[in-house]
Amino acid sequence: MLLKQVLVAALLSLSSVTAFPNPNNLHDVEARDVEDNLVARGGNHHDCGSYASWNDGKNCCVCKDNGKNYDSKTKSCNCPSGLTWNGHQCVHDCGKDATWQYGNCVCNNKGETYNPKTKTCSCPLGQYWNGKNCQVDCGKDASYDYKQKKCICKKQGEIYNSNSKTCSCPPGTVWNGYACVVDCGKEAHYDKWQKKCVCNNKGEVYNSGSKTCSCPGGQYWNGKKCVCPYGKVWNGKQCVEDCGKEAHFDYNQKKCVCNKNGEIFNSAKKTCSCPDGQFWNGKQCVCPYGKVWNGKQCVPDCGKEAHFDYNQKKCVCNNKGEIYNSAKKTCSCPDGQFWNGKQCVCPYGQVFNGKQCVPDCGKEATFDYKQRKCVCKNHGEIYDSKTKTCSCPDSQVWNGKQCVCPYGKVWNGKQCVEDCGKEAHFDYNQKKCVCNKNGEIFDSKTKNCKCPDGQYWNGKQCACPYGQIFNGKQCVPDCGKEATFDYNQRKCVCKNKGEVFDSKTKTCSCPDGQYWNGKQCVCPYGKIWNGKQCVEDCGKDAHFDYNQKKCVCNKNGEIYDSKAKTCKCPDSQYWDGSKCSCPYGTVWDGKHCNQDCGKDAHFDSNQKKCVCNKQGEVYNDKSKTCSCPYGQYWDGSKCACPYGKVWDGKQCVPNCGKDASYDSKQNKCVCKNIGQVFDSKSLTCSCPSGTSWNGYACVPDCGKDAHYDSNQKCCVCNNKGQSYDSKSKTCSCPGNQYWDGNKCACPYGSTWDSSKKTCKLNYP
Repeated sequence: MLLKQVLVAALLSLSSVTAFPNPNNLHDVEARDVEDNLVARGGNHHDCGSYASWNDGKNCCVCKDNGKNYDSKTKSCNCPSGLTWNGHQCVHDCGKDATWQYGNCVCNNKGETYNPKTKTCSCPLGQYWNGKNCQVDCGKDASYDYKQKKCICKKQGEIYNSNSKTCSCPPGTVWNGYACVVDCGKEAHYDKWQKKCVCNNKGEVYNSGSKTCSCPGGQYWNGKKCVCPYGKVWNGKQCVEDCGKEAHFDYNQKKCVCNKNGEIFNSAKKTCSCPDGQFWNGKQCVCPYGKVWNGKQCVPDCGKEAHFDYNQKKCVCNNKGEIYNSAKKTCSCPDGQFWNGKQCVCPYGQVFNGKQCVPDCGKEATFDYKQRKCVCKNHGEIYDSKTKTCSCPDSQVWNGKQCVCPYGKVWNGKQCVEDCGKEAHFDYNQKKCVCNKNGEIFDSKTKNCKCPDGQYWNGKQCACPYGQIFNGKQCVPDCGKEATFDYNQRKCVCKNKGEVFDSKTKTCSCPDGQYWNGKQCVCPYGKIWNGKQCVEDCGKDAHFDYNQKKCVCNKNGEIYDSKAKTCKCPDSQYWDGSKCSCPYGTVWDGKHCNQDCGKDAHFDSNQKKCVCNKQGEVYNDKSKTCSCPYGQYWDGSKCACPYGKVWDGKQCVPNCGKDASYDSKQNKCVCKNIGQVFDSKSLTCSCPSGTSWNGYACVPDCGKDAHYDSNQKCCVCNNKGQSYDSKSKTCSCPGNQYWDGNKCACPYGSTWDSSKKTCKLNYP
């Protein structure tokens, strides 16, 4: 009872105002109030259409329905995009299957998922609605287990297939009515104890691939069990030949092999015994002492390096050419030879003569132990160690008995030479008869010798009179070793071309500055002989200047190229017949020919035009002069506009600062941002009083709590549901509501009454 009195008192205090407006229908109330006031004053001066009314406080049309936005173009009211009208307010359009709760569309059926595109609800993929909730669709053969969170087959042992939503036994098993067991086919059954398929017929082997049974390799079913064909026995793996007690069947050799090592199997008797000549020593078949088994019979033991030869009846070495040592039972090559991997051989260049290795002398010679060299079989022939052949000495021939010289020649101990008589001998180098006395001349007809004309025999040699020498023909003046006497010039001439003869020393040398290159006198590299001395080689177009000590072009003004040794006019100039000149209309700047720009300008190679020497001046092509652009003047360092003006690229205009530019048509400074006003004192732009720049235009200043809406053309609160006060430029919740952080809300224990536009106390 006391609680009721407290609640009633609170409600009365809250209801001191005639009615609390619904925050969601605030615009509706304000619009209607404004409309009533306008009607009371005699009419509405603002046409807002049927769905809105003029609000003096906001200075704009406000929709009658709470939450709707006013469209000034169509004079209509609509909910914001994505919202719909439910008869009372704008709410999110969630479709028929869902409702808007806590800032999201929530499906009416618990567990369903909302699709914002189709605005419908459905169970998650693979689930269906059973009338109460979403349940996983497991098909007929299975049911959903919530603990395991998966579909479980109704028949124990079966595996669930999520794709087909069916259950079946694991691969290789079948359902026998109680459980999944291994599928063994018709001829076998599954044995639980052995945990494998067992054939129905005893002894048969199960084939898991074909799921059939058959007798093991080689056996057949006789109606009772698996047996081997006649004459064969089962060894545990397959049917093999019956080898008797003393032998067994070998799989690799595919024949009966005796149990005792070395014994031979007798297929007729199915018995084993040692080969002829061998006996059983308790472990294996062996030959008598001193003999070994060679695969056929017992033979003398020749060791590992030899074998017994039946034909020779003795031990023969395995390696060809080796000699057998019966005491050691080993083999080795004869003295001097070695084993090359195939046979015994002598060292390279030697042969075996039956006793030892000697040098290989070929077929035409034999090795002489005393001389320690190869000696030809034919007397007089000479041995050639490279070809290992014999032949007569150079120019001799074999006459059947010995080597002899051809007719008219004699052997001098080295070769056959001409018969020169007693006073001369044959000279190998000159290949002719040379007199024994130095200087005498040989007469081939008489085969006699005498001094040349003009010379005499002095007891030692033929000599010319004093002061003369023999030149090969006659006695001439002595010019030394480096020169010869020239009959035409009647003087000594140097043998080397270009050298100069010194009569005192009787020697020759190159002129000063030159040197002998092996063929003639030449100047050092890069120099030539001018008739007096060696100078720089300047080519045809230039000459060496002694004063400047460099190559100078023959034509005045040309430039010398030291690499090509040629001359040409500087770049862009040409030879006019007397000097290097620039083409008409151009001048030489010291490096190349450029356009003649007059005194006030120079040619700029980068811009390829005449550029004024003074910064900012403009060049006149006709007069070839420079001056400041129209309206500017030269201030001593640059072209400048009069005080208070700036250059806009074409002319001097008033200085409008950074925020504005000069408009020549309006003849004033115009702000770059539309709507802003220019201040000529500060040279800046700003929005008119009561407005501010929003980044795009000047709009009414709505304060911190609101912003200007260009569509509604009025200030709109940032927090939805709050009311805007144009005087204080602030926003607040209507009536006695408060802002809970997300929206305007009634105090605890009360709700909004849309009809009375106030918070209504909730009675218990």
